[in-house]
This record gives sequence, structure tokens and C-alpha cells, in this order.
Amino acid sequence: MRPLTPLRAGKVDSRGVLVGVLLEIGNDGITFVSLDGFRMAVVKAALNQPVEEPSQIIISARILNEIVKLITSADFEGEEIEIGFNEIKRNARIVSQNTRITISLINGKYLEYANLLPQQFQTEAVISRDAFRHSVERA
Repeated sequence: MRPLTPLRAGKVDSRGVLVGVLLEIGNDGITFVSLDGFRMAVVKAALNQPVEEPSQIIISARILNEIVKLITSADFEGEEIEIGFNEIKRNARIVSQNTRITISLINGKYLEYANLLPQQFQTEAVISRDAFRHSVERA
């Protein structure tokens, strides 16, 4: 399993949703999306069981990064994390074996991020990951 890295979201934005991370939860898994004005991160993960109804929620990036730090500690090694939320009360619950965290959700509609991704490119190149990494490190 690759190490978790913090998702990046804008620190200040007149559209408050961009300081948050979009969680799309569906039967095909959970997708985390964050934007900071220059970059976009989209991370997908599988779910251990299907959900009853697909949903989208927005959680503060700062709070989500603190939760990631907590659940990646040695105390949580091998534990399953349960995520639940109440769209009417606008809160979410994250539960593990010995921990329960309740947080407020960000109100609003997130950008249609899929529309920001180009469907075609004029030029494409294939390079090994190591060669790419070494080239970027030297640049």
C-alpha cells in the first residue's frame, strides 16, 4: 500500500467549497477530489462493502489532513474505518475500533471536476517512473 499524502486544497476562496475535499461515495468506490487553483488531485479507493445510495460530501481539507495523520499512526494499523454522514444535519462521522470523530461538512456544490480533465492530448509520451523521477529531481 502506498503511503498517504495530504490532499491539497485552496486555503482561501470566495467559493468556500474549494477549501474542502470532495468525497464521492458510490458502489465503484470512494473518490477524493481536491483543487487549489493550480493543481487537482483525484484519488480513488475501493470500499469493503457497497453503499446503499451514492452520495457526495465536502469536508474541510485541513480537518481531513488531520484525520489522515491520526488514522495512519501505528495505533490504527490494520483497522477498518467506517465513514457515515447525515446530509440534512450536514455532519460526518468517522469511526474506527477505539475512535469516533464527528465533523461538520461544507455546504455548497463542488466544481464539475471531470469537465476540467482533457479527453485528448496532441502529444503523448511514455517514460519509466524512475527515469521521470530522476529527471524532475535534477531539473
